Amino acid sequence: MWLQGGSNEAYCNMDFNLQFSASYTLGLRYSSDGGCCTANVIVDGVLLAQVDIVDTRKPGMLPGEGWNNFEKSGVL
Repeated sequence: MWLQGGSNEAYCNMDFNLQFSASYTLGLRYSSDGGCCTANVIVDGVLLAQVDIVDTRKPGMLPGEGWNNFEKSGVL
């Protein structure tokens, strides 16, 4: 995942090792105070999905309060 905030930007991998051969579903839950970008889901080097990260700050909230509101991507 790409973490972005002002001048502080970083790229972050989240590795999962699944023990059993099976069908799995994946969804993202995230928060963003200002929106920013997309999250890419890559499995074994193949881009499977992109999720637009939207601003989760609700109307009337102060800057910084969006981090306490979460959105779900649905099944990817």
